[in-house]
Amino acid sequence: MLDGVAAETGSAGAGLLLLSDAGGPQIDIRSAPMDAVILIGCSTRLDESVAVLRKRGMPVVAIEADDMPGVLSISLDNRDATARLARHLLYLGHENVSVVSLPIDGSKIQYPLPANWDALAIGVIRAAESLGIRVPEELSVVGFDGVRIDELGEHDLTTVIQPAQDKGRAAGRAAVELVAGGAPQSRAFTSEL
Repeated sequence: MLDGVAAETGSAGAGLLLLSDAGGPQIDIRSAPMDAVILIGCSTRLDESVAVLRKRGMPVVAIEADDMPGVLSISLDNRDATARLARHLLYLGHENVSVVSLPIDGSKIQYPLPANWDALAIGVIRAAESLGIRVPEELSVVGFDGVRIDELGEHDLTTVIQPAQDKGRAAGRAAVELVAGGAPQSRAFTSEL
């Protein structure tokens, strides 16, 4: 996704400044030198960030956030994609389904993150194997975001693939247009199982 953002903003002669929600005292959205903002990912403090950016008169593009007045939305069909995964599991005959995810909260607790996000699926598969549960005979594991997992060996991972680079390009293009005084339209993307 960041490759897509960088391609669009770079072709307009703009650079990127990456700021984390975890932040630090050095620089944050209140003082960062920028012309527009692309908010990426989930944050429990999105409303607070948008309020700060509005006070600064900053054009804002949000990727996969709830619709907010004055914020251009680049969305993905996460709910529909999750429903497709659930229907797939139902089709396979599963009745008991669980979701494994990283915590989403405002505590700023640093959790050890795997090298890639679909490593959560690897962890589930490895835990099942250590308990003598056969995958996929006794347990099906599905992923999200289409990350390839080569270290699964004999296992294939059913996953939802999202057009991440296209999503980033749309966000970058929208930010460039907003800075130039244009009125870009929100975009909605679809994942595929």
